[in-house]
Amino acid sequence: MDRGFTSIYVVLVLGAGIIGGALIGLLLGAFVTNGVTIGLASGFIAVLLAGVVRRVALRLLPKGLIVDAAADKFPRVVLINILIVSLIGGLAGHDLSHETGESSPMIIGALSGLIATLSMVALMVTYFSRDQEIASLLPTLTQKD
Repeated sequence: MDRGFTSIYVVLVLGAGIIGGALIGLLLGAFVTNGVTIGLASGFIAVLLAGVVRRVALRLLPKGLIVDAAADKFPRVVLINILIVSLIGGLAGHDLSHETGESSPMIIGALSGLIATLSMVALMVTYFSRDQEIASLLPTLTQKD
């Protein structure tokens, strides 16, 4: 199994989160002036978009890779936690943009999408590495070089 494909997979998901969050922020910025609302919506939609990109990547990347092993193994609690981290990411993106002095809806959306998607990826890696059935299929998380 090639470790490089895991990195490509993570970059694809994070890129989808950033781009999706920025686009949602840009679209909502024309109608909504509240940065918190823009951040929450951007974070949530970015996580949904990252999930779609994840499914597409599972279909397009060659079979037998690390991400194939855990394609449909999400219990309900992980989905609920992903919803929670999307909300936290949305709020964190708004606050981070406020602290840096950037009030552009696109920047708020991009930061919210990035933080929410990064949290989602971290949650997925944590879950997959703790589940013994799945962890045995993920040598990059369980074996040392």
